[in-house]
Amino acid sequence: MTKQNSTKTILTVVTIVFAISCLTGPIFATSAQAKTYLKLLGASQSETKTPEDRSSDQVRLPASRKIYIETNGDTTPENRQGFRVPFREISLTPSKTMDGSIEENLPVRVYDTSGPWTDPDQKHNITDGLPALRRRVRGGGGAASDQRLRRWSIALGVALLLWLPWLPSLLVQVRHVDAEFWIPPPTVRSVAATWRDFVSAFVPGGWLLALILLAFGGIALLGVWRLRRRPALLALLLLLIVVPFAGELLVSLRRPIYYTRTLIWASIPFYLLLALGLLQLRFRLLIGAATLALVLLNGVSLVGYYYDYEPEGWRDAATWLAPQVRAGDIILFNAGWTQIPFDYYYRQIGPPVEERGLPADLFDRGILEPKMATADLPRLAKLVAGRRRVWLVYSHSWYTDPQRIIPRYLDVALDKQAEQAFNGLDIFIYE
Repeated sequence: MTKQNSTKTILTVVTIVFAISCLTGPIFATSAQAKTYLKLLGASQSETKTPEDRSSDQVRLPASRKIYIETNGDTTPENRQGFRVPFREISLTPSKTMDGSIEENLPVRVYDTSGPWTDPDQKHNITDGLPALRRRVRGGGGAASDQRLRRWSIALGVALLLWLPWLPSLLVQVRHVDAEFWIPPPTVRSVAATWRDFVSAFVPGGWLLALILLAFGGIALLGVWRLRRRPALLALLLLLIVVPFAGELLVSLRRPIYYTRTLIWASIPFYLLLALGLLQLRFRLLIGAATLALVLLNGVSLVGYYYDYEPEGWRDAATWLAPQVRAGDIILFNAGWTQIPFDYYYRQIGPPVEERGLPADLFDRGILEPKMATADLPRLAKLVAGRRRVWLVYSHSWYTDPQRIIPRYLDVALDKQAEQAFNGLDIFIYE
């Protein structure tokens, strides 16, 4: 054997011994983490396992076991989800004391973040992944959310049962409204007036009002942008705004019912969007300036309401009429329901007097605002026959007496002595 061949033989033997020592050595063969990596990376091995073997892909860590500690996860008594917090209980070897005796050590518990792969009670396969058994807890999921939903549903059901006795009256009112109603058809101007009232009812009009509406709309859009990551809440607020308007407008295609006062509750989600829009401004100085502007704007509206707005003059009318009433007089109301605000003031200062509504007394026909017709004149003639003096409180005639049948008849049948105008109503005196 030549020297060159001997060198090759020695190098070959050393290479084989080194390779065998690497594959069977303690650093590689006894490392649990390395075994795990081999297992996770060895897809071909998993593919060749039998069904019994395929359920054993969990990780086993030496000298320890996985345990769980039960907790409610909340201090409130109604939240009892029963969370299981994972810990790893690590066994410790005995310690040798100073006197040479052996002392057993209690196991140490540490928080375990390894997940379900180290749970001996669960069987996993790396090619199948985790089972879809987790429930979403954050954002209202879990048993507590189910409990709240159940209670909310029960509360709604009880409220519906308590409201059911009013259902027949509602159906009757719906039938009468469908037959005839006094509200005019909605227009673009009336819808814009509703949003003006939502923003600031008595703010000055013109170009200033247009700028204010644009500013409020921009702030509301900022609120929408702030809720872009919470689509459920955003959809709820938008539905609470859009559905009332859309519902009344659609019904108004058949019978006009659009009325700002019936839409007031839709302003609440709108104000919530405004508040979120202010928060979206980020900078405290800008938020403070915008909030101050809103406060000043509504302060101007309040001043306009208390100083410029003049309500209907029922108190002035009752104060003027009460000292002139005599025995045998009668007071007629062309809109029967207006007897309510009139009597509120009259009964405190005036003598007893007969009061009647036209064409019928209040609620006699089951309609709040019945319209005067020629067929109702016999009743009017009977009411005024033999009266020393007749008082006619005439208001809201544009829908209760649009043809002015009542004053035209009284002008012919009796002598008109005087007429007094108040804000929103007139009083005629006949003898």
